[in-house]
Amino acid sequence: MAEAEDLAAKCLTFELEFESSAELPSPDGGRVTSEVESKVTLQYEAGSWAAPQGSSALVNTNYEVVIPPGGCTATGVRGGGTFSVISLNWLVATDGAADQVGHVEDILLRYDPGETTETATVSCPQATTTAGVVFGQWHTFFFGTHAEEIWMGDIGTDSGLDMSDPTSLLGFTFLATGWDVSGDELFAEREWEKSAGGVTEEGSFLLYHRPQ
Repeated sequence: MAEAEDLAAKCLTFELEFESSAELPSPDGGRVTSEVESKVTLQYEAGSWAAPQGSSALVNTNYEVVIPPGGCTATGVRGGGTFSVISLNWLVATDGAADQVGHVEDILLRYDPGETTETATVSCPQATTTAGVVFGQWHTFFFGTHAEEIWMGDIGTDSGLDMSDPTSLLGFTFLATGWDVSGDELFAEREWEKSAGGVTEEGSFLLYHRPQ
């Protein structure tokens, strides 16, 4: 039995790739763009019924700040965070009584996207360079466009949740469903393009089966 459990754990090993790009333009020609990516290895533990979980660096691959015309310039300073998978579960369905094995119909991914720490250095002809100015960070863009994915198990009577204020969503986790499941090496994928409050955000989850 121990050997069987070990083989099952080696088979049930997955890799989740996450990418997201968010942009907030302004009417006067300014723009803030932030992009992130993360890769998390997830493995079922032998002898355990617990859903796999894990975390990895949330890499801020690009942070660009364009100040409206007027003489000043800005240089984005990237700042990453941590992306965490709270649980990875399957929604299993069957094709009738004769289907005793069933199939994975959807993925239930509960996750914490984390907080990023981007800033910008601003230079103006008549002023000293100012460092550490925050124009907009990826996590506030992401929370604002994914508010409908808030996992309701996090919500309490005194949660202080305000869907119109992305910063109030800090500390909440999200639930991603509605995947395209193939069951192949690229086991499942989910892509999206969302907008809210002037922000446009697009990204993807790719779940790969990586048996050892």
